[in-house]
Amino acid sequence: MAVLEHVFILDVIEFDRTEEGQKLLQLLFRKLFTSENTLRIGFGIDGDIRMIVQNYPYAQVFFEDAQNFEDLQNISKQIMKRPDVKRKLNLDKVMRGGEKGLSFLVKQCFGKPLDKTYQISNWEQRPLSQLQIRYAALDAFCLIAIYDLFEKLAEEFQIIISPNRSSDICNNSTGSCNANVEECVVSGPPRRPNQLKVVCDTMLQGLGKTLRCCGVDTITLQNGERHMKALELCIQENRVILTVGKPFYQMRGCVPQEMCMSVPVGCVEDQLSAIFKRYNIRVTAKDLFSRCQVCNCGVFIEVKKEHMLLAYWIKNNIRPKEDFMTKHELHHLRGSRKNDTGIDFKYLTLASGSYLKCESIPFPVFDTVDMFFVCSACGKVYWEGSHFDKVVDQFSNLIVDSDTDDL
Repeated sequence: MAVLEHVFILDVIEFDRTEEGQKLLQLLFRKLFTSENTLRIGFGIDGDIRMIVQNYPYAQVFFEDAQNFEDLQNISKQIMKRPDVKRKLNLDKVMRGGEKGLSFLVKQCFGKPLDKTYQISNWEQRPLSQLQIRYAALDAFCLIAIYDLFEKLAEEFQIIISPNRSSDICNNSTGSCNANVEECVVSGPPRRPNQLKVVCDTMLQGLGKTLRCCGVDTITLQNGERHMKALELCIQENRVILTVGKPFYQMRGCVPQEMCMSVPVGCVEDQLSAIFKRYNIRVTAKDLFSRCQVCNCGVFIEVKKEHMLLAYWIKNNIRPKEDFMTKHELHHLRGSRKNDTGIDFKYLTLASGSYLKCESIPFPVFDTVDMFFVCSACGKVYWEGSHFDKVVDQFSNLIVDSDTDDL
């Protein structure tokens, strides 16, 4: 049995020799297999569970409510077949030399296979040899090393790993476990997206962008940021943690149940549907792009075309056309730091101190757009165009009619 920093070799045969030892072993099994805040990792874990139940029938009850089991044999099939992972690990150069199963997976991950020579040695003899103990320790510890590597690969390449259903693992092993517990749905009247505050972990960056597009107050952890940051934001800013896999099991015991959600695997639309259902969110067309996609601010400044065009010319050092404005109006705006546009035309800044980011507006846009929307925090400029219609069409099954839904 291995944890992050230690490996424990348990002599279950010795435990089984006395009544007191049997009680201690039963207590150990209960602790190991029923703790809600512990993620249990294995390789072909259903076979391990079957062997435990076969030798210790009383252990079957511990798997009937089993949770948090991950089988690396199944996860490896999702990770190792990806072209980007194959390139990263140079898997095309890793040749199979008689290894199989876990031994070959270790070779793919770390360059050398796990030596399984002592797997079929005499494990009933006492004392165990140092080579047997070394094999037993490595056989357990390599699982943590592999899972850690998979987690890093998933973060680097934005892979959402389909979690193993604990109920499936246990049903395959004992025929009676059913641990797929539905998460609760937050009750109450329908809520607007801006009433939900979330923090997405690094593996859900794409989902984070889409949630923000729908008007949800969203912070997304960047590559390299630790999951502790999500816990801090949850506690300090009352944000729901959205995560998948191992981090969910690590964090859910630290916050109230409704404040941590394991996002289901699937397309973004299915993930949004699950999140909105759980937190009773109703999205209307008015909610789309109601938050800045860059900084998450929900306050915009409306700027008329002629004022944005003037800012564009100033930013790009273009002389305005003579008939654009009267000289008095032009002089007033360019020399004024206080006007009803919210823009300081002398320095092209906003009240927040941010610069107006208008230099990248395609000039033909001014022929079709009469009103621009500027993020009051970062100065990013937005306008309604074909992209808005595409997003409305993409999420049409999630958008409700604001005239018929009581929000």
